[in-house]
Amino acid sequence: MCIYPTAKIIAFEPHPEHVKRANYNIGLNKLGSKNISLVEAAASNQAGEAFLTDSGVCSTVVSQENVEGVIPIKLLNIFEYLKDMKIDILKIDIEGGEFVLLNDPHFREIQTRAIVLEYHVNSDYPDAQNWCQQKLAEYGYETKLGAWNGPENGFLWAYKN
Repeated sequence: MCIYPTAKIIAFEPHPEHVKRANYNIGLNKLGSKNISLVEAAASNQAGEAFLTDSGVCSTVVSQENVEGVIPIKLLNIFEYLKDMKIDILKIDIEGGEFVLLNDPHFREIQTRAIVLEYHVNSDYPDAQNWCQQKLAEYGYETKLGAWNGPENGFLWAYKN
């Protein structure tokens, strides 16, 4: 924050324990609400409620509560929340929710020059890396592979001139 004192950070975090940890770190580093907004919800293409598996950094949003050990969470429509905001870098790390966001035509309206995206390989998206790259290209982004790309997940950088 010292290098960019006017930078504004918006973070979406649905897991209650991670929210506590983030708030602790924000306070520890003396970063105020002027610079950081911590939204206690999962980023989605629609508002509502869902459930989160309680698996630490591997937690995943699920729609049904009959899965053992889930936490009820809020979903927030990221397109409404970010409407008309100019964003320098958008980081998308939402444990498989990236497909819903990228498939939504409202994604085109997000005003960001750079995206860091974690993609997740699953049965619906066995070629997740290429699928995400193609979707981002449709929205006018040039993509490059990130530092980590493994069999289950990886990172992409996307830039728009």
